[in-house]
Amino acid sequence: MLTSNGIKEGWEFAEKNQGTTVAAQMGETYVNNVDDAINQLTKDMNAKMGSQESIGSLKGFIAEYWHADTFNIDAALKDSSHRAYIERSNEMGSVDVSTNFGATYSMKYYKTGADSAKQQAENITQAYYKYLSKSTAENKMTFEEYKAKYGYNGDYEAVYEGQGRVIPADQLDNAVTFLKQQIAKEQARGGHRLELLEGYVETLQKLTDRIKDGNGAESIPLTKEEAEAIAAVCKSGKFRPEDFGIRLDKLITTEYMLQQALKAGYTAAMVTLVMQMAPEIYKAIDYLIKNGEIDSEQLKAAGFKAISSSATGFIRGTISSSITIACQSGKLGAQCMNLTAAQIGAITVIALDAIKCSYDVANGKMTSKEMGVYLTKEILISSGALVGGTIGQGVLPMLPVLGYMLGSFVGSVVASTAINYGEKALLSFCVDTGYTFFGLVDQNYELPEDIIYKLGLDINEPETIELDIIEPETIELDIIEPETIELDTIDIVVLRRGIIGVNKIGYVT
Repeated sequence: MLTSNGIKEGWEFAEKNQGTTVAAQMGETYVNNVDDAINQLTKDMNAKMGSQESIGSLKGFIAEYWHADTFNIDAALKDSSHRAYIERSNEMGSVDVSTNFGATYSMKYYKTGADSAKQQAENITQAYYKYLSKSTAENKMTFEEYKAKYGYNGDYEAVYEGQGRVIPADQLDNAVTFLKQQIAKEQARGGHRLELLEGYVETLQKLTDRIKDGNGAESIPLTKEEAEAIAAVCKSGKFRPEDFGIRLDKLITTEYMLQQALKAGYTAAMVTLVMQMAPEIYKAIDYLIKNGEIDSEQLKAAGFKAISSSATGFIRGTISSSITIACQSGKLGAQCMNLTAAQIGAITVIALDAIKCSYDVANGKMTSKEMGVYLTKEILISSGALVGGTIGQGVLPMLPVLGYMLGSFVGSVVASTAINYGEKALLSFCVDTGYTFFGLVDQNYELPEDIIYKLGLDINEPETIELDIIEPETIELDIIEPETIELDTIDIVVLRRGIIGVNKIGYVT
């Protein structure tokens, strides 16, 4: 019975703790994803430390990594799985930045908007003439060979056709004006120039100053001067994202934090529901096997309890996730950044239970001593859950969440069972010796009411009785013949000391 009580209490704590901790871990994962994306930006930018390239040459490299990495930061902030990747290919017409959502991008950071637009709108004929100017007579390809090598068909096909065309943010308006002028010129000329016109039109449609996925995630626009300034810093290896406003505590706004907290709350509610229903389903199956039918009233009561528990789980999960994000993003100060999701989850459970117990004490449903004992046991069980979770995660590193959950559950049950045995041993010692352990155990020496009744004692408070003066009357006494009296046996009640309340010892029959 004691062991089953330990398992029951361990399960009840795990029921509250598991969903709350999973929600906190979701918040931790969210913060880590954003932080990893920021660290990647720092790593990529400082990769050119000591480079001998000129600022003018280096700014193109900077633009590619800036747009890819800041897009990934924004996608992580919005909890999107979309990501951008640097290709680093020098092939003609190659993609500078690819994505996992199908879009590709070409980056051109030239002196003026017109220059950047020209480079983005370059067609295969123009590219071929550039090739001729750089090649020797011995190894020159014909135009048809050149097109076939790079997979082009038309004579005026845009080199970067289908790709997004990213240029400096401060050149966008000027580039749009230039392309519109070129389109108007080609339209006026007509004839075979219409194919060239199509390249300008397609470039204008694809022209942008940032990477976008169409679902809200996008890179931070970058001007030509900013790209050059960042290039200068990167050459010295001193690029710091916070100097450009890219910081965890600034990027993770209250809006993002609440969005993630609500998602985590839903997950916590589901975990709590499963934990709550598992024992009830077992009971229903056991009842079905023994009686050949389902106890509908039991299932109905279990369903209502599960709904209530999942609602409470949602609240716990939302709170633990938001606190985790606030702590680990630095919003609550550097001293809170090292708190783990497991610690925050356990603290949340205990804090909310303390509030509930305080309410019950205020309404007379619980004594302050019962509240103290309950919370003390919960703190000890939560410590066991933290230790068990850490061990479980170490044993099953390939299952980051499940490993912790299993270890945490085992730790809860072991701690609860140990506390039950320890509590029994302590109270048994106090029953035998009368010790109070500095007031931890209340020794009560009042006799139980049923024993007082058997002793023939009145337990009511004495009342004041007013006596009237009665004149004595003459009483005639009849002679009474003695009768045989049968004696009843006497009941002997043995008193012993035992537990009569929470950490309270007294007489029991």
